[in-house]
Amino acid sequence: MKRQDETARDIGTYRASVLPSAFAFDHFLHIRSDLFAPRGPLTGTPPPSDESHLGPALDWVEAALPQQNAGLLADLGAAVEIDLFGPGARLLRLGPGEAASQVRSDTASFVRWVTHRTTWDAAGVERRGDEADLAVVRSLRVF
Repeated sequence: MKRQDETARDIGTYRASVLPSAFAFDHFLHIRSDLFAPRGPLTGTPPPSDESHLGPALDWVEAALPQQNAGLLADLGAAVEIDLFGPGARLLRLGPGEAASQVRSDTASFVRWVTHRTTWDAAGVERRGDEADLAVVRSLRVF
């Protein structure tokens, strides 16, 4: 059985100012990816995925990704840039040194693939560079 302090390390340690982003992420993800079709039981149109919804969700991913994936990120041989376009666009840089690999995705798809709700191929993710480093990025998971 894990002690309480071991469980806390699984999700990371965050400043209190980041916690509202965690709630925004949770709502964004579960409503659009788990409640509405094709994965969920609800039909119809999910709420919009505009900057006011995606921005805070992406803020959480950006804060959580390094802590929740420290072991995986340690396996990167060189930096990887993740170019996110669309509402809440940003450039994430993971790993040491110069970027040797690039991943390009729209922001809404990024939230789905970094939570393993979809695959890179289904999300239309573009990638180029070192296959081993790209495999690490494909394995990242934020919760």
